Order: sequence, then C-alpha cells, then structure tokens
Amino acid sequence: MIQEMAADACLVSPEGVLNSVLADVGKHHCMQTVSALVQTMINAQVPLTVKNFTMAIHEYGKTGQVRSAERLWEVEKRRGMVFPVGAYNAFLGVYRHAGDLQKMLQLRTEMADAGIAPDVTTFNTLLRYAADMHDHAMIESVLSDMDAAEILPNAFSMRIMVEAYRDSDLQKLRAIRAQMKLLEIPLNERIAAVFIEAFARAKEAGDVRSVVREASALGLTLALDACHSAIDLYSAAPEVDTDAAHEVWTHMQKHGTKADAPMFDKLITIYSAAKAWDKVQDVRSHMKGSAVLPSIKIFRALISKYD
Repeated sequence: MIQEMAADACLVSPEGVLNSVLADVGKHHCMQTVSALVQTMINAQVPLTVKNFTMAIHEYGKTGQVRSAERLWEVEKRRGMVFPVGAYNAFLGVYRHAGDLQKMLQLRTEMADAGIAPDVTTFNTLLRYAADMHDHAMIESVLSDMDAAEILPNAFSMRIMVEAYRDSDLQKLRAIRAQMKLLEIPLNERIAAVFIEAFARAKEAGDVRSVVREASALGLTLALDACHSAIDLYSAAPEVDTDAAHEVWTHMQKHGTKADAPMFDKLITIYSAAKAWDKVQDVRSHMKGSAVLPSIKIFRALISKYD
C-alpha cells in the first residue's frame, strides 16, 4: 500500500511529496514503511534530502540492515550528495551495531579525506563500540583523539565511560567524576545510579554519600536498585550509619523513588536498631500508603521496641 501511494505521488511532485511523507514516517520509527518508501524513491530516481537520508541510515543501523544502508549510501553518493558529519555519524552507528570496527575506521578515513571534521557524536560512537567490546585500551585511544581534536566530552561520553569502568577501575571512576565537575557536566539519573552501585560494591561509603547528596541537590530520581546498594552498604558497616541511610530514605521520598517491601524491611531494621522510633513510624506510614504488608522481619524489629 505504501509503495502504491508513493508511486502515485511520483506522478505529482515526486521529490517534495515523497520527502515530506518519508519525514513523517520517520518520526514513528516504522522501519518497514521507511524501507518501502526509500526503495520507491530509489526506483523512481528521487533524491532524498540530507535529513531524510541521515534518518534512514540511522534506522537501518538500529535494525541491523547494513547492506540496505550501504546501498542507499552508494546511491546518494553517485547523485552527488555532500554528506555532513551527522550522516557520517549515522553510518558509523550502522557499523557499530554490526560490530564492524574495520568499516568504522575506514569511514573515519573517508571523513578525513572529505575534509569532514568529527564532532562529539563521532567520538561517542567510537567510545560505545569500545565499551561494547570491553576494550579499555581503545577507550583511552579515542579519548586521546578527542583531546587532540580539541573536542570536549559531553554527558553521554561520561555515561559511556562510567558504564565501561563500573566493574573494574575504582580510581578511573573517581577520575571521571572529577572531570565531570571540572567540565561542569552535572550528574544525570543513569550516571548517578552507576556511580552509587560501583562505589557501594567497593565499600566506599564516602563516595556513595557524596553522589547521593549531589543527586539530591539536582533533584534526580534515583533508581531503586541504587538506593538498595547504598542502604546495604550503610547497614553492613561495623557501625550502622543511620544518618546516611536516612539521607537516602529522605531523597527517595522527596524525589519519587518508590520503596518496595525489601527496602521497607531494611529501613525499619536500621531505625529500630538505633531506637529511632519516630523514623520507624514514618516508614510504617509509607508502607500503609503503598499497601505493602509487613514481613516477619519487620515484626521482630518492632517487637524490639518493647524489650
């Protein structure tokens, strides 16, 4: 049906109509329809706009249609399209999804030969490939190239690096956090969660507390798993850090992280051990509002009030 409608459109005003339709279809990320329209335009020798071309290449990459992306690239190249950096970035993404480093490097060479300067998205795509491959040496090489090109990393660059080093290099995570502050790149919810979970695994309570406080100042909603990691760390310390745990609980209430039954268990256990009965009552009130039934562990903690 789409191809029939597109063919009819070619009889009226092919370039304008088809590009307009393709732009609308692209907004809905319907790859089957995008492919049908692109093929119709190729058959009718109707050139795509640069914006539509970039969108189509991007969609091909997400769905693993490497050959389709390459065909479209060659068609528009023969027609004389001048590819901007955004188009090259989209094509780099195609090869990143395919795990083809050789093709990515060839494309970077083609960019250089065409006099197209890379931007932060170019380097982020290479960083994502390196992170996917757990290739820390390549990550450092890409960062060195960014520095040489005088391109500063952005929040997405930081997210890629934080996730790449989360399980292996505590000092690197601290360096990334320091760099974010230096570049005035604020935490986002994903980066904050990764920092908290990584620092908690390393039993670095001070780092965890620092991230929680910064997230609170920014009004971020922390992932429940990250909150669990922080609470587990504080409760496992030689002396349970009730104040730090309370900061997490306060943050959860203020910024919309919904507690689950295990979280209520942990909080009541911590507060009851500290005989902070006002805080126990606060947690119980939230339990009732969340329709969470108390566990045996909670009953035992509450009984201790009367010991």
